[in-house]
Amino acid sequence: MTGKDALMHSQRVSGLRVRGYSSAIHIDLPPAYTKDCIPVNRTHIPTCDMARHWNHLIKIADEIPPQLECEVGLLIGLLKGTGTTAGNPWRR
Repeated sequence: MTGKDALMHSQRVSGLRVRGYSSAIHIDLPPAYTKDCIPVNRTHIPTCDMARHWNHLIKIADEIPPQLECEVGLLIGLLKGTGTTAGNPWRR
């Protein structure tokens, strides 16, 4: 971790698109920023076995693809809250 006032070398990247593991639908991402190393904990990546232990995820457990043995090159998330509440998805 770096301090909140520390400088890090980064580049802004535009034009990124993502799609689901078995989906043909692409989603354009907003501009993103590069980082030399992505701090990822693989135990935080959902798996079908993990989903079977949570009542609200059992229905989608079989839709979660197997975890691949590959490098993580992109993390997608929010830097701050959007004011959403459970059951009300965030809309742009």
